[in-house]
Amino acid sequence: MLFKKWILLSCSVALLLSAPAWVSAADYRTFKNDAGVELEAEVLSCETGESATVRRRDGKVFKNVSWSLFSAEDRKYLMQWAKAEAKKFSQADLDADARITVTVLKGQDDDFNDYGDIDDHVVQFEPRVIIDSDEKDRTFTEVQGVLVMIGQGYLRKSEYVVLKRQEFTLDIPARDEVRWTGKPFKCSYDPDYGGYRYGGYVLVLKNRAGQIVFTKSSKTLWERSARKIVEAKQRLGYDRDFTNGEALRTTYGLPSSVR
Repeated sequence: MLFKKWILLSCSVALLLSAPAWVSAADYRTFKNDAGVELEAEVLSCETGESATVRRRDGKVFKNVSWSLFSAEDRKYLMQWAKAEAKKFSQADLDADARITVTVLKGQDDDFNDYGDIDDHVVQFEPRVIIDSDEKDRTFTEVQGVLVMIGQGYLRKSEYVVLKRQEFTLDIPARDEVRWTGKPFKCSYDPDYGGYRYGGYVLVLKNRAGQIVFTKSSKTLWERSARKIVEAKQRLGYDRDFTNGEALRTTYGLPSSVR
């Protein structure tokens, strides 16, 4: 009976010759049962010791093929295939299709002016990033993040600076939440001398190759300029989309406003 089932799975020569041109031979293996009958197919899923789902070259999918229909050598191959797939899911590389939700909190506190100047505003930030994963199986590892907190000129509202740029690396487990807390920092501004107050943020997440695959920002414009912003220098003033920059002048703003 098992022999007949395997015969039904195996391909005729005509079906092999009619396989679509886009099919890659590297994805397929010639399986044999104990009677030596061959079946050329690729593995789609495998429950070790139970069954495997395979796809024949003509595109026909056979689900839950019994483990007993495969030869001993093929069962070893299937076990290795299952281990490789499990590793792929447990150590996945972040991609643009990742099902994640990201929240950025700036942790702002305005009560840091302790030297009596009622006009001088000193603000402390403690940024945090919260990532919720809705992935069923994939755990993303070695995800690289860059968070840039942006300041806007108090007197020159058309001028922007990098208040703080912080990098981090973390893993994002499947169906879980992960949090990152950055280092606290301060900025200050004064109605008479200028300086920079909080203007927004840009967050990028990169895969293991360093490619940006996720971007979140407080302004839509900055999502398009994300790469330029994360590479911007901290002591330069820029226009709104961070295209042009010039060294900050000591006559404008407070040189200590980015600490």
